[in-house]
Amino acid sequence: MKKNNPKARYMMKKILLWMLIFTFVFTALLSQEKDSFYSIQTHFGQVYRPDMDSTQVIKMLNLVQDAGITAIRDEIYWSLIELEPGNFQFPPVFDFYISEALKRNLDVLLILDYNNPLYAPASNSGVSTDSNRTAFANYCRQVAARYFPLGVKNYEIWNEPNIPIFWSPSPNAEDYFKLLEVAYPALKSVSQEIQVIGCATSPAEGEPSPYIPGINFIQQVFDFGGGNYLDAASFHQYHVNSPPENYLFTEISRLQAIVGNELPIWMTEVGYPTNSGWPYISLDKQANYIPRLFLLGKSIIQLKRISYYDLKNDGIDATNPEHNFGILTYDLQPKPAYHSLKAAANLIGEKSLARQQIESGNYIFEFSDEDSGIIACWRKSGQKQHDVEISWDKLAILNRDGNLQYYSLISGDSVEIQLNENLTYIKSLNELPVIGQFSLSLPAIILFPDQIFAPRISCSDTAEIPIHISADLINWNYTGGFGNLSTDGKFVASQTDSGMLIAEFNGIRDTTEVKVVEPANYQLDDFLTTTGWRTELANLDSNLCSFAICDSIASTGNTSAELNYQFTFNPQIPRQDYQFRLKNFVPIPGKSDSLLLDVYGDGSPILVGYQFQDVEGKIFTKKLYNFPIDWRSRWRTIPFTFGSLRGSVKYPVFLTDIVFYLSVSSMNNGETYSGKIYIDNLRSSVRENTKVLESEKGRSFNLPELKIFPNPTNSEIKISYYVSVRGKISMNLYNLLGQRVLSLSSGNRKSGNYSLRADLSNLTSGLYFIRYQSSKSQMVKKILYLKYCRDKSAH
Repeated sequence: MKKNNPKARYMMKKILLWMLIFTFVFTALLSQEKDSFYSIQTHFGQVYRPDMDSTQVIKMLNLVQDAGITAIRDEIYWSLIELEPGNFQFPPVFDFYISEALKRNLDVLLILDYNNPLYAPASNSGVSTDSNRTAFANYCRQVAARYFPLGVKNYEIWNEPNIPIFWSPSPNAEDYFKLLEVAYPALKSVSQEIQVIGCATSPAEGEPSPYIPGINFIQQVFDFGGGNYLDAASFHQYHVNSPPENYLFTEISRLQAIVGNELPIWMTEVGYPTNSGWPYISLDKQANYIPRLFLLGKSIIQLKRISYYDLKNDGIDATNPEHNFGILTYDLQPKPAYHSLKAAANLIGEKSLARQQIESGNYIFEFSDEDSGIIACWRKSGQKQHDVEISWDKLAILNRDGNLQYYSLISGDSVEIQLNENLTYIKSLNELPVIGQFSLSLPAIILFPDQIFAPRISCSDTAEIPIHISADLINWNYTGGFGNLSTDGKFVASQTDSGMLIAEFNGIRDTTEVKVVEPANYQLDDFLTTTGWRTELANLDSNLCSFAICDSIASTGNTSAELNYQFTFNPQIPRQDYQFRLKNFVPIPGKSDSLLLDVYGDGSPILVGYQFQDVEGKIFTKKLYNFPIDWRSRWRTIPFTFGSLRGSVKYPVFLTDIVFYLSVSSMNNGETYSGKIYIDNLRSSVRENTKVLESEKGRSFNLPELKIFPNPTNSEIKISYYVSVRGKISMNLYNLLGQRVLSLSSGNRKSGNYSLRADLSNLTSGLYFIRYQSSKSQMVKKILYLKYCRDKSAH
C-alpha cells in the first residue's frame, strides 16, 4: 500500500481550485453574452440582517432567476473587509452570495462603498483627502482581484454621493471626481475588461443644501472631467407618484445633454413603494408601472440597464415606504409586480426593438429576434379599443402576467385589442394551435327576408383556450335554400325557405340551420311538454318547487305549464333575489316587435322578467315593472316590446330566461309564502305595417277586414289594392309557420287600382297572412279561412 504523497495532494488541490475558477469564469462569460438589461437590487451585502442568511439568499436568487431577471446590484462594504490597515479579510457570506448568483448566470454589479473608519471619521464620511483616496483605490483593487476572475466585471463607485446621508458632512462633486480619478485605474489594473460605472446619484430634487440635485451633481462631475474615468454613467430616479411615461424619456434626455450620446447610461435605482400612505401606489399600479418602465427603457439604445429597487420589502411596517418597495413581501411571497416583471423579462428578453408607436396615449412596442416577434401594448391611462398593426397571421394574446388569454388567426394587417393600463402582449406563432373544438355559436336561427346574419364561430384548443378566427379564413357554404353568402360568412336571406349554413376550417366543420319566414306572429311554445326548459331557483325551497305540464287549465289548446313555489321570507335577502327562473334558448324570428306570454296568477303579486341574448352573444335583461301579476281566475297576456331593450341589439335575438320575481309586496320576517303560476302560448309578434309614404297615405293598399265563412258556392277571395308608384310588387299568402302557400301576384305594375281573385279551395281552414311588398312600402294582413265541408265527419 502506497503512502500518501503531500506534494501530490497539494497539486491536486491546486488543479481543483483552478477548475473551480474556470467554471465560474465560463459561467460569467455566458452571462456576459446575455442581455443584462433586467436588473434588481438585493441586500445580501447587509450581512448583519437576520433575513439575509444563506437559506434566504438561495430562495431569493432562485426567485430572481425564475423571474427572468438577468442581473443583481449589491455591495461589499469596505469597513467589513479591511479591519486593519492593509489587511483584507473577506467574510464567507460575500463569497457565498456572489458565487450563488454566478451559478444562476446572473450578472453582478458590485457597489464599492462606503468609507472606512480606519481612514475617515465614519463609514458615511465623504472621501476628501489623498490618503483616504489612496486607501479607497486599494480597496477597489482588492475586491476586483478577488471577484473578477469569478466573473464579476461591473463595479459602481459609491452610492448616492450627492446627499449627506452617504457623503457626510457635505457632498462635493470635485471630491467625487478625484475619487473616480484613482478608483478607475486601480480597477483597470486588474483587467481592462472591468467596467467602471459611476455617479449613482439620488434625485434629490427640491432638497435643501447640502443636498445637490442629481442632475446638477453629474453635470459638475463631468465638468471636472469625470467622463474620462467612467465606462457608464449611472443615476437613480424616484418619481414614486408618476407613471414611467411621465418622466423616463425626459430624464434620459437631460442626462444625454451632459454625458453625450456615446457613453452608456445605467439606471441603477428606481422604485415604487406600496405603503398605505402617500404616494398611494396600489399593488396593481406597481404591477403596471414596473414592466412598462423596463419596456420603455428597452426603446432607448443608450440605456443599457435598469435595476429596480428592490427585490423584497425591507420590513413589515405597512406605513413605511422604505419597507414596501419590493416585488416580494418581507417573507418572500410574490406581489403582483413580481409576476408582471417576470412576464416582461421572459417574453421580451433579449429581443431588439423593431418598431415603436406612441400616439394619443397608446404605447405600441414591437420586439423581435430571428425566431419570433412580440408586441407589448398599453395605455398610460384609461382604456380604448385600438387596431394594432401586425405583420403576422397567427397570434397568441397574453395578459400583463404573461398568461395566455386567446389565440387569434387573422388575414389582415391589424388586430383589434382593448388597450388599458395593464400590458397586453401579442406574440407571433409559427404553427397553428391544435384545435380541440370548432362550432358555430348558434345551432339554428330564424330570419326574415332581406335580414343579414353574421355567424359567430366558437373555437378553442385542446386546453380550452379560445381561438379567434377571422371570418374570411373560414370556408363558408349554404345549401338547401335561397340567400346570398359572402366570403366572410355574412348571409342575406332572400326568400322564405330553409337551408343549412356550413363553416369549415382546417378539416373541421359545423352547421347552423337557417329558416327564413315572412314577418308575422309565431307561436314559440304551446307548452305541450317541458322539453328544452330547465329551472333555476334562488332562495326558494327546492323540495317544494316544481315545473310540470298541467292539462286542467290552458289559454290555448289543452295544456299549460304549472310552476309551484314556496319560500320563507328573510329581510336580509333582497326582495329581487327570490326568483323562479325558466331557462332555454328559444330563437325569436327575424326582428320581431314584441314577445307575449299568457299568465294565470293565483293572486300573489309577482313580477315577470326576461333575459335575451343577441346574435353577437350580448346579454340583455328586462324586468316588467308595469305588469305585476295580482289577479285571480283569468288569463292575462304579459307583453314585452323589444324596442325597450337598452343598448345596441343585434337581431335576431334568443330568449334565454323567463324570470318570476316572487317577493314584491309587504312580507313578514320568517313567514312562509307559496303559490302557483300557469304560463301558456309563448309567442312573438310583428306589427302590421300600415305605414306608407306621405304621398301614398290612404291609397297604397286596401284590404278590408275579411271573414270567410263556409260557403258551398264560393271558395275565392277578392283583393283590391292601389299602386301609387310604378315598380315591382309581390303579394303572397303564408300559413302560421311562415311557409308560403300561395303566390297571389307579382311583377311590374304602373300606378293605379288593381284587383285579383284567389282560389283557396286547396287550403285547410285556419289563420293565414297576406304579405304585400313594393319598393316603397309593405303590409301584412291576416285572414281567417273557414272551409265549408258537406260531410261533417270530415271536420
